[in-house]
Amino acid sequence: MKLGHFNKVFSNTTNSYKYYWWLSIVEICLEKDKKSISFYEITLKVISKLWYPVNYFKLSFGSQDKCSVYIRKIKKEYNLADNIKESDLYFVLLNNKDSELIKNNI
Repeated sequence: MKLGHFNKVFSNTTNSYKYYWWLSIVEICLEKDKKSISFYEITLKVISKLWYPVNYFKLSFGSQDKCSVYIRKIKKEYNLADNIKESDLYFVLLNNKDSELIKNNI
């Protein structure tokens, strides 16, 4: 596999959550040895990775960041703790993927 094409993804990182997308894709592939991944699966994994930095450190992920707003909505709707474990949050998100909040914001 030629990595040059992948490296171009990171040449313009005005939205720093790109790294979380990449990490999420890699983790899903390694965990499940899948040939295809759904957009929902990637998005929910990204949200679970961004959760702690957004809620604990109050980080923003760029000028166009909508992830932080969405994470705060999820936190409020499901009454979740700032320090929920990433794996537990991912499980909650997967179990609620058909909810209006998640369906309408992904």
